[in-house]
Amino acid sequence: MLFIFVHLIIYQRFPVVRWETGSELFGHFAALALAFTLATCVAILLHFGFEVPARRLIRGCFQAASPEQRGQLVRLGGVGFVTLIVAASTYALRAATRDAVTQPGISVVAGTYGGNCRWVSVRGNATRALAAACGGQDECTSK
Repeated sequence: MLFIFVHLIIYQRFPVVRWETGSELFGHFAALALAFTLATCVAILLHFGFEVPARRLIRGCFQAASPEQRGQLVRLGGVGFVTLIVAASTYALRAATRDAVTQPGISVVAGTYGGNCRWVSVRGNATRALAAACGGQDECTSK
């Protein structure tokens, strides 16, 4: 299960790029292969280092418990599952509404520097700086 989450996190952070030559395209495929390898290695380590021991511990506790304790464990697991769903929903909603205009003035969605140059530029590479300089203002001029 963590395998899927690790891949999602790594690929979500993988920069969206554009290329103009075949050698640049090859470099991006190499970077994607590196990201895939990293995600796979991290997921395998998490699976065997965390998931498998946790599953054994939970099964051992459940089998050693009395029927009343088993009921409590099931309720606790249900509460944990609901908490996880609420936290994931809150995170997803926060991420979905982050791009919405919530402030008066300028709201920076994305900014890219060097997009028309021959070398590769990462889409959105200037978003944070631009948002810090101009976000919320009525007017923004370069200096």
